[in-house]
Amino acid sequence: MFEKLKEYWNKYKKCVVISILAILGIFVLNFLFVITDCMAGKGFNWKAIIYSPVSNEEWLSFIGNGIVGLATLLLFWIAKKSFENERNKVKYENEMKKIEKEKEIVEEYLKVFEINDIYDIRSQTLTSSLYKTRENDEKIAIDTISKRGDMIKKINFVQLKLDLNTNFRIELRGRFKVEKYEKEKKEIYYELIDLLNMYGIVLDNISSEISDLIKVEDLNERERKVISILKSENKINKEAKEKFLDIFKKYKEEEFLKENLNSIKIENEVEYGNFSLIFNAYLNYVINKVKEYFINVEKDIEEKFLNKNL
Repeated sequence: MFEKLKEYWNKYKKCVVISILAILGIFVLNFLFVITDCMAGKGFNWKAIIYSPVSNEEWLSFIGNGIVGLATLLLFWIAKKSFENERNKVKYENEMKKIEKEKEIVEEYLKVFEINDIYDIRSQTLTSSLYKTRENDEKIAIDTISKRGDMIKKINFVQLKLDLNTNFRIELRGRFKVEKYEKEKKEIYYELIDLLNMYGIVLDNISSEISDLIKVEDLNERERKVISILKSENKINKEAKEKFLDIFKKYKEEEFLKENLNSIKIENEVEYGNFSLIFNAYLNYVINKVKEYFINVEKDIEEKFLNKNL
């Protein structure tokens, strides 16, 4: 029984409290009317406490004017609130435009790092035309340098856009006041830079492989090396391996990467130039971090400029 009463009380207590306050307010107002009548020499009518005397016309006129004043203030408040809502809506739209622009730039940045583009250079080069004759060596060397140059140019372009047109690099430089996402922005920026560096290591490694093959004059030896590379039996440059692993080690304990690379011997894969699975796992990790960041920022913008006015 007690629990039932408690449930009803919790459900209707606001209505009960408001009703009690309204009734008490009526009695208080009537009491004031009686006092003003008494002060005006009209006598003390205690019964008037339970009803409103109409004899005090000046007091009632004052109340009426007060109500008009309150109504005016209410209209002013509504107009002010409406103006604030519209202004916040404009601010919200402007902030969302900025965020959308940043999202587009970061998306463009991430699209550049397609690891298969690098391996396409290898697959298109390590063919019979490389180890059956030396006549194509110069053309292959020029094509490789050209393709590598084009890829580096794309990377530099998107990096420049990221630095100049988003807040990630700006926040890193500390030019703006500390904000809620400053730490997260720094982390994402470093992760994007590490993505670029890892990609560059893979690109340089494959470019070096091709360059080293061209230097091999014995075509039989060249063919043997090509087959070894294609079968992932050829160890990569030790410096390239260490650079790549040094970057990846910073993130290897991240849950997403542990789950996706659980069955892979990372060091062994890198040693033999098998970067794809590791790089793509890291790329997806960064993409998820960026997505989460923008989702949280958009929610905060909506909360700041829209939801608070509801």
